Amino acid sequence: MSSMWLSSASTIDISHLVVSTSYQLNETLSNNSTNSTICHPILFQLGNFSRESTPQELYGLCPDALTTPIFSSILLFLIILMSMASILGIIAYRHSGHIKARGATTISLSVCVHLVFVSIFFLRLMIDRKTFPCAIYTLLYFLLPAAVTLPMILRCIRLYSMYKLNLIKTRIFDVDGVDSVNGGGGRKKTNEMVKKEEIVSSVVEIVEESNHVEMKNFENRQHSVHFEKVLSESTINQETPSSLNTTSITHNSSSNVDSLNNSGIDETLKQQENNLQILSEVKGTQSTFDVNENIHTNDESTVTDDEDITNTFTLNTSRSTWNLSDINSKEVQSQARKLNILTFISSYKFMVICYACLLILQFLLWLGLGGIEEIIFTVSPPADNSRIFLLEGGMLLFSHGCSISTKFVIIFGVITVIYFIIEIGAFILCLFADRDTWNIKKETVILLIFQVICLLLFVITGNIDIIVILTDYFIPYGYTLMIYSYIEILIYSLIPIMRSMYENYKKKRQVKFMQQEASELSKSTSSYHLKPVPLSDVERVLMNKRTFNIVLDFGRRSYCVESVLAWRDIQRYQKSRRHRKKIAQHIISTYLTIGSPFELNISNIEKKRLEYSTIIEESKKLESSLFDSLESHCLSDMTDLFDRLRSSNAEIDTLVKSFKN
Repeated sequence: MSSMWLSSASTIDISHLVVSTSYQLNETLSNNSTNSTICHPILFQLGNFSRESTPQELYGLCPDALTTPIFSSILLFLIILMSMASILGIIAYRHSGHIKARGATTISLSVCVHLVFVSIFFLRLMIDRKTFPCAIYTLLYFLLPAAVTLPMILRCIRLYSMYKLNLIKTRIFDVDGVDSVNGGGGRKKTNEMVKKEEIVSSVVEIVEESNHVEMKNFENRQHSVHFEKVLSESTINQETPSSLNTTSITHNSSSNVDSLNNSGIDETLKQQENNLQILSEVKGTQSTFDVNENIHTNDESTVTDDEDITNTFTLNTSRSTWNLSDINSKEVQSQARKLNILTFISSYKFMVICYACLLILQFLLWLGLGGIEEIIFTVSPPADNSRIFLLEGGMLLFSHGCSISTKFVIIFGVITVIYFIIEIGAFILCLFADRDTWNIKKETVILLIFQVICLLLFVITGNIDIIVILTDYFIPYGYTLMIYSYIEILIYSLIPIMRSMYENYKKKRQVKFMQQEASELSKSTSSYHLKPVPLSDVERVLMNKRTFNIVLDFGRRSYCVESVLAWRDIQRYQKSRRHRKKIAQHIISTYLTIGSPFELNISNIEKKRLEYSTIIEESKKLESSLFDSLESHCLSDMTDLFDRLRSSNAEIDTLVKSFKN
């Protein structure tokens, strides 16, 4: 009986001892956590508002409040939504001028980079800082400077290279010595400008060597003459058009030309004189071309040899400017090299290479420093298990989370400063570029301002103790840096897409209106009498030397000068007879060759090049209407450019409105 009592007493004492020991251990852990110098005491008193059932400091990290994963989830969903909208919009409107000017690949890369890094940051907060692998967290820090600054750096470099590339494209053809920027200048040619036109064909030949395709002979080919259908800008009941276009009237016979009576011609000339008078009043200068020479036909007898009919351009067709036998090959090589380099820098290939190289470099740097840390820790482990760059854990550790140390922050700061210096250098280059018509330069300046603000907020909040040890676990101060990603996706991707959508909607309405006008015009036009087709508004503006240069400069700042330059060369071809074959070969090699810096955006370009080449080789005498369809394509391609020019240039808009009076 006594033995049973002793046994029972011993059991009670042991149980009491275990409970007492457990209570003391819990009190000790609680006191240690509450007295932590890293975490604020409030974080251990949140109760159900804390995401941890037993809040404690671990791996140098404090317990998060429930607001951290909730806000992070909402923001992650938002950036995924914005990124998906951006990618889908880029695919849908990839042919829009806003997207093409910025580069569909460039925008997509920028969006994807921001999406990946912001998603990793939010996933860490959603999963739990103490659970998220330390290796991924530290790698994110190493890649973050490149991810934030690289899109801006490449955007500035591309903007400057596009500016230089289109400047060279414009000036290399500017044999008339015309100032393409202000639309002024006389007819005097400089030796430098003449020499530039002489070497242009050779430059293109060098550029296209890598893309040369052997031409095939096409047999039984008949050359058809095209009738260009252009909507009349005048009222439907107007009997005579404002002008006639050589490329607009079929020349099955000369009867259509003879059908024009003298009164009709007089009315046409009077209408043109009124338009020229309005044009002169806008700028206070006189027009440079004679209205009496503004009537064109395709009758070869009316075209004198190499005569500038419109007197609009000083066309060097009176001498063989296309003869390259006396050209300095070194200068040709220099021009070709500049075009090739600038074309490559502004291409998506350069962007992809830069992203890949710099991200790989940052990865290798992270791997190297992490390896050094592991070697030092393994050889001589410290008593407190501390690391070089982290409070606890390791840069290559995947088992749990970690918190960075002051040394790690210094390394991160040095890398960030290096990238920021590169970004400032690229931004200075961007400032030297002319203001583009797509507002890319303006967007870049705005984004840089937001980037600096977000970076300063991140640095400032990271050095305030109360934020680091308390509020960061309610609303992480890292959000200040992530906000920039949202701003960049919005400004550089979503806004251009919305503009493209709006312009596409306007274009559809315009096409519908033009179709209605065409239907009414076809009903009112006699089927027994073919009336001459008037010049379109675009052609009228292009026919004047000064307004042509305004269009050319606007195209240069819109990064789409190819159609304008091609149209001018086609006019030179039509007005020349002695050197027509050489000019035709120049047009084909310059604008219809894949890989050429002046390549036109036209479908089946290689097929068309071979067709034109065959006609040129087989024909003894080339018709002036050979490039009529190509001219129509150029005018159609300039429609969007012309509409935007009208909306931004009051002079051009006033002139076009005068055509309808």
